[in-house]
Amino acid sequence: MSNLPPGFLTELVTGQFRTLPVPTTDYTGKTIIVTGGSGGIGLECARHFTRLGAQKVVIACRNTEQGEAAKQDIETSTSTREVVEVWPLDLTSFESVKAFCRRADTTLDRLDVLLENAGVFVSEFALLAEAEGHETTVTVNVLSTFLMAVLLLPKLRATAARFNVTPHLTIVGSDAHYYAKFPERNEPNIFEALKRSTPDALVERYNVSKLLSVLLTRQLAQRCLATGNAAVVINTANPGFCRSKLFRNLPGVLDVVARTLMFLFARTNEMGARALLAAADGPHGAFVMNCKVVQPSLFVTSEEGERVGERLWDELVGILEVVEPGVTGNI
Repeated sequence: MSNLPPGFLTELVTGQFRTLPVPTTDYTGKTIIVTGGSGGIGLECARHFTRLGAQKVVIACRNTEQGEAAKQDIETSTSTREVVEVWPLDLTSFESVKAFCRRADTTLDRLDVLLENAGVFVSEFALLAEAEGHETTVTVNVLSTFLMAVLLLPKLRATAARFNVTPHLTIVGSDAHYYAKFPERNEPNIFEALKRSTPDALVERYNVSKLLSVLLTRQLAQRCLATGNAAVVINTANPGFCRSKLFRNLPGVLDVVARTLMFLFARTNEMGARALLAAADGPHGAFVMNCKVVQPSLFVTSEEGERVGERLWDELVGILEVVEPGVTGNI
């Protein structure tokens, strides 16, 4: 597939060296959830939200010990106390996602921003029993991410109605979606096809997961508009190429290439966080990159991309309904 829109490569390269605007939105009194907030870009997002006056910032992470260290780091740098909380969340397990969302629904007074930042780039192909046999990258970056989104939509909408605000649901994407080959789109069942390993599964599966994320976010945003449930802004954000630990598990030559590119081009995690906070205050249905709305891949906006997006949505609904019957009624 030829996926690159005009001017994309120029924006990609020059944007890496651009100083993005420091977030200034006032989050006083608001409640934020940041998944993957124990380190890297997620930590810097949580720090910004805290600095900007949020009443509660929930760091959702698999390793709560790292989460507590992140909390202490934020409290020290922002001179705040009793704002950041650390909650366990394991996106490789659907049960963990459901437990987290039940806790959020029952204990949080409000939810103003759900920033789904957590993601993985794995070094080994594996199918997860805790996720109905789906592959790790697809589970974490797509299935669990959208399960969480749909489970927490009612909380976001209730916040909009009760406090007369516009909550945001931002799912973190990547420019990797522009490079996905995605031959699985021609299979009878896309998610079933993604359970099969391929020679280039390591890199390609990550790229595909980010393409699926963009396609499904657009579908979710469109469906919320169609049902009249547009009180929540839903969008996707690309933090850019950052000095995070996302690619820490790359083998051999790929690791050398990644380290070289990171040295030459990567922006800081704090700069990447600025890009994500722009989306957490940005427009509905958009793909946000370098703090502005940009065109996603040509495939995403093509007729074929729209058809594939609808197919993916139908398949996703089928999967989520098995995991949590009735959940898609939240849309």
